[in-house]
Amino acid sequence: MGFPNIVPQASMRLAEPVTLKELRRAIYKGPRNKTPGADGIVHELYGQFWAVITADLLTVYNSLLRNRDLHSEQTLVATVYAPKCQAPRNMNDYRPLSLFNTD
Repeated sequence: MGFPNIVPQASMRLAEPVTLKELRRAIYKGPRNKTPGADGIVHELYGQFWAVITADLLTVYNSLLRNRDLHSEQTLVATVYAPKCQAPRNMNDYRPLSLFNTD
């Protein structure tokens, strides 16, 4: 199974610093009552304290992007197997899903 290539312009865009607009959109458009990471902090909490945490959060995300210095827990992935049908009988009847820590 091949994955599509990222065009050079998009690749360069991925390396640019996170903007305040992007961060705000991620916080306020995230699913309600869901946590983007293993710490259990839901989107609503980030939104409730937006005025207090904005500058620090933006600094942290851009520092992580610039330095590529992630905590080991931020690189963990959990893989689960979801059944594709009512009565799965073999591995082809399951879809692997990778769950990433995203905050």
